[in-house]
Amino acid sequence: MDIQALVNDPGRDPAALRQWFSLALVKKLGVLRQPYHCRTADAKINPPAGLLLAAALLLDDGEAVATALGVLQAEDEERGCGRAAADGESSLLPQALRQALEPFLTGDRGGREEILARARRYGLW
Repeated sequence: MDIQALVNDPGRDPAALRQWFSLALVKKLGVLRQPYHCRTADAKINPPAGLLLAAALLLDDGEAVATALGVLQAEDEERGCGRAAADGESSLLPQALRQALEPFLTGDRGGREEILARARRYGLW
């Protein structure tokens, strides 16, 4: 299943999107249990957190959004390990959140307005 096409398709099947989200979340949580240096960049094994968040927003599922944000925050903390304190910031999450959603908010994509509206409703944008 091409998740990028599914996210960008305004006539998407919500059941297919929910199924992808559930499977991708299980994979992502398994990857997060691995040491950071042992993780793969293969999106089939390690789905991007931004895609999880975009799918959760399109599903309009508050619990899925919270879970995807938790995944994004966990990855952000591991990547930024010590950077936030050095820069005087308390968290790098706003920057990571913007980077995660940016691919879905640029250009002429079917889900752009929907994702942006829901991100605003959930207080993410």
